[in-house]
Amino acid sequence: MNKTIKVLIPTVYPSHVAAIRSRLYPLFLVLAKEGFECTFLVLKDKDIQYTKYNKTHKGIKYETYDSYIGLIKKLVLLNRSKYDIVYSCKQYSLSALLPYIVSRLKGLPYVLDVDDSLFIARKKFRFFLYTQEWLAQRLMMFLSPQVTVASKQLITMWGKIVHYIPNSTDLEVFYKNPALPNIIKERFQIEDTVIVWVAIFLYNLIDRDYPIDIFKELQGKGAKITLLVVGDGEELSYIKNKVKRLGLTNVVFTGQVSFEELLQIYTYADAGLLPLRDKLYDSCKGPIKLYEYMAMELPVIATPVGEAKHTITKANCGVFIPLYAPTKAASIIIDLFSIPNRACEIGKMGRKYIETKNSFTKNALMLKNALLYALKK
Repeated sequence: MNKTIKVLIPTVYPSHVAAIRSRLYPLFLVLAKEGFECTFLVLKDKDIQYTKYNKTHKGIKYETYDSYIGLIKKLVLLNRSKYDIVYSCKQYSLSALLPYIVSRLKGLPYVLDVDDSLFIARKKFRFFLYTQEWLAQRLMMFLSPQVTVASKQLITMWGKIVHYIPNSTDLEVFYKNPALPNIIKERFQIEDTVIVWVAIFLYNLIDRDYPIDIFKELQGKGAKITLLVVGDGEELSYIKNKVKRLGLTNVVFTGQVSFEELLQIYTYADAGLLPLRDKLYDSCKGPIKLYEYMAMELPVIATPVGEAKHTITKANCGVFIPLYAPTKAASIIIDLFSIPNRACEIGKMGRKYIETKNSFTKNALMLKNALLYALKK
């Protein structure tokens, strides 16, 4: 590539949010090594956990703003000569609709990264926020810009020019490291088979009852399998109360953990749980946690929904449990661990798939092609 391509990436997030840290930043890091110059507009905030894991490059920089008014000012006063293309992060009104309008006025090519997000109009939960962003999403769908998505389910929803770029994870950060302390045994004193359920993923993606009902069945069957619920989440108080009410001893809560502790848990766990619901919202998700499980060689126990179903099937890296049949799900989990080394071999398939089929290097090439296509139009 002879000409340096300068990309502006407006976001409504601080830099440590997963949409940047675990998706766009690694992709643009690859492109920066090929000569791209990438500028992220990010909300000023403290990155308390992930900074030291970020690889840096002179071709990537952050411009911060203190409030959304600051983001609006930066976009309205945008210097056309500084950039060749605008690549928006998510279909929010301030990160997508406003940049789209500005790019049209200033004659800049425009691409929108929808990622795996879908706004659904809600009657109760954060009504005004979700209604506003749902309307912005509908308008962007009508305007039909070129988009990139991380979920096959979203392809048909977004106009004519859609590039599928699945999520992935950093294999140099997420890998089994036996040199790490075994936090599962040393702190939580668990000797059983351990299935991890990451609680920061609880907010509105999962059926909060189903995993607990499955482990009620497992306890009833006498299976020595423990559910380790990692981190914090909005639904934790409900889940803790249910575990207490049912008298379950095979569900353990870690509370908030550091990133280093999360890597320790992943290293010594035996499987990862991904209980998505059979709803449009869930079917559009390409959960980062799925790819972290895969990179850490954890067999994935998941409901057969959307992007997760597609990826697990292609990688052959897990087992599917029915959408709501806790007795049958418990039997499937017991069967997974009934044959020595079976779960371990299935888990290895996940990492191999990312290495060969779904690495950031491979996916960055798809992003490069999408940007070059927009520039040629």
